[in-house]
Amino acid sequence: MGRPVALFVCLACLTLAALAGRARAAATGAGLYVNQQPVPVVASTVDVDVRLGVAHGTVTQRFHNDRADAVEAIYVFPLPPGATVEAMTATFGGATVRGVIARRAEAAAAYQDAVDAGRASALTEVERPGVFTQSLAPMPAGGEVVITLRWRAALTRRDGTWELVHPLVVGPRYVPGAATGKPTHGAGTAVDTDRAPDASRLAPPTGAAAATPYRLIVALDDATGVTSPTHPVGVAGAGAGAAVTMADARGDREFVLRWQSRAAEQVRAIVEPAGGGAYVAVLVEPGLVAAAAPRAARGWVVLIDRSPSLAGAAAATARLVARDLIDTLPAGDTAAIVALGQTPPRPAPIDRAAAHVIIDGLPVGSGDLTRALAQTLARVARDPAPELVLITDGLVADDAAAIERAAAAGLRVHTIGIGAAPNRWLLGAIAARTGASAAVVASTDDVAAAVATIVASDRALPVSVDWRTPAVIDTERSAARVGAGGAALLVAVDPGGVPSGEVEIAIGPRKLRAKLERAPAAGLAATWAALRVERLFAHGDREAATQLALERGIVMPTTALIASTTRGDEPVRSVIAVPVPAPAGTRRDAVREEQLRAPIDDARDNRNDRPMPPPTGGVATGATQVDGDFAGAGDSGEGGEVTSAPTAIDAEDEAAAPTADRAAMGSAESMDALGRALDRHFWVASLGLGLRLDERVPAA
Repeated sequence: MGRPVALFVCLACLTLAALAGRARAAATGAGLYVNQQPVPVVASTVDVDVRLGVAHGTVTQRFHNDRADAVEAIYVFPLPPGATVEAMTATFGGATVRGVIARRAEAAAAYQDAVDAGRASALTEVERPGVFTQSLAPMPAGGEVVITLRWRAALTRRDGTWELVHPLVVGPRYVPGAATGKPTHGAGTAVDTDRAPDASRLAPPTGAAAATPYRLIVALDDATGVTSPTHPVGVAGAGAGAAVTMADARGDREFVLRWQSRAAEQVRAIVEPAGGGAYVAVLVEPGLVAAAAPRAARGWVVLIDRSPSLAGAAAATARLVARDLIDTLPAGDTAAIVALGQTPPRPAPIDRAAAHVIIDGLPVGSGDLTRALAQTLARVARDPAPELVLITDGLVADDAAAIERAAAAGLRVHTIGIGAAPNRWLLGAIAARTGASAAVVASTDDVAAAVATIVASDRALPVSVDWRTPAVIDTERSAARVGAGGAALLVAVDPGGVPSGEVEIAIGPRKLRAKLERAPAAGLAATWAALRVERLFAHGDREAATQLALERGIVMPTTALIASTTRGDEPVRSVIAVPVPAPAGTRRDAVREEQLRAPIDDARDNRNDRPMPPPTGGVATGATQVDGDFAGAGDSGEGGEVTSAPTAIDAEDEAAAPTADRAAMGSAESMDALGRALDRHFWVASLGLGLRLDERVPAA
């Protein structure tokens, strides 16, 4: 039995309806309309409790359906980088059901069975770290469904400042590779390709009138100097901490909150009894003053991503970051500047004035970050090996392959993220896998600090804990090394008792001590499990990670949370992907055009990809042409929607990293299995509001 076709009209009529829908939404301010039918909308409230360097969050998503019929809604949404979801409840018509953890294919099959039987059901899945999909059905006609998720995420501290980042929208990603020619696995506006077999699960429809309102309430346990570079916030004192509120009516960027601990340097150690044993944790916050150490001259290659997704304000920020980096490098260092994808010459002595001219004249590049990165890394002169700094938003669909290619190069690849909704997971993972540092510029005020993080990366020291008892085992950590003004959280298990007394912490040659304090409800068990699952999965031990995730109720790429009622409900007649706003400043027309012209650009890049002599005056560069997009109106930030056209990766790149695509979370094999479990696929029509033509097809 096939699912009824939800929306089946000609493309021209759909486009006209989308345009009319935009006009009506703009005129009334009341939601989105397509073909005179309202599209389901969602508003989110997030409560966050920050303690011991970990954010414990609860997000409540309210879905509203103004249509005259029940629908199934699919919402692709973000959470903080590295967040793990550990609980879900769904409320349908006043009845609340709790989600249970299961292997992902099994959960997807159970969800589809419930939908087919007319039973209310909800499914929570993770597509990438920080990118999740919420499916629910039915959304009753004129009714509301409420989804509540509980999550946690370890936070970062740089230069003495803690940072909580909560993205509010999933940015559009460049989709590389050739279209599979099969029905898609997801409800997004992109097609699945050989290099990004789950791209349709990462591309929610966007629209000029779309909005996903957010309200955040944050409680900080130890805080002073609370600020946000992205949003106006309300701040009130709360003991040694603070209470913060923020509201965003559109939800088209990430929310960044910053604060300092009241002590410039401290070590906190706690123990949480659990059964017959305990979990123990140490949070290390070294001060800003670092011991001076001899420093050898370093060579640098600055790689600037010039893809269309970085046109406009983001491109200006990239130039600003590159200029500040060149100006900050110490005397004696050498540098080369190149557009990502071209051959970098050897680093040369730095002429700052010449470098600024070079940065402003770099050519437009490709949106295929993975391929461009592989091309540049394969041609870096390695005698001696330089350090690389990649400036990008990281918005590509085959991000796991990009990480593998960076790691395979054997070079340190630092990353600096830019844009309103950068792919922080990709940037952090590239830096971690290559032994480098990562930073993100949320506003132009962050440029100097981001550059300082990269330049001072050689000052980071290893951190370890002597728990003073051999019974403490299985230490997991948020960071293996810590620099001045940074932080590291270490959590371990004592299966035989509850330790007491002091622990000793080593930060390089420094020794610090802290007394263990009891904290019965610190949540250390879940924090330890989340860190361990992340480490096991990153090291390729998928089965061990999956088993622990199933035991502790954690959503990861191989597990999901499923909640279903036992009673029959209203059958659904449509499947609708919830539209989201495009990230602020994104030139969607430029992204679309890049997808369409990718084969032409590949040929152009192959012709132009040759080493160029450095200009007179010093800094080496691969620039050969000027980007005309930086003349006035090119930075308007306006444009159309994201679509996708297939491109093929060349044989040379395929050979450079033969296991890269197999390492991706959403491999073709796993996504095909998921599609069979769902017993359905989607066909994509990418229009003004990302409309869907979906139809049930037999299982493969």
